Amino acid sequence: MTKTPSGQSCNAFERDGRMHNTLKKAAKDAWQHEVLRNLMDEGYVIGYRATGPLRGRAKSYQSHYAKSLTNMMDRIEEILETETEYRLERGSVGPKGGWGYYITT
Repeated sequence: MTKTPSGQSCNAFERDGRMHNTLKKAAKDAWQHEVLRNLMDEGYVIGYRATGPLRGRAKSYQSHYAKSLTNMMDRIEEILETETEYRLERGSVGPKGGWGYYITT
């Protein structure tokens, strides 16, 4: 059990462990797979950090990345509810109230 920067208890998991293998079907592309790896390693994802620094033409698609994150987290939430004892929470996870997602029991 670990904690988010805002103090919420969350669960991190081994890379390529059972939970990662269960959730990897929720990630559709390389960017989503990277976000999923961060979620598994840390137990949480801060929304504004999920995209990382976008450069060049990617900056003009920032809203698409935000929607992609929401869609993937919806898929993860559904998988967690039906296949595991964990759940995905949305709310304040980052410093100064930054929103995001975290996995908890």
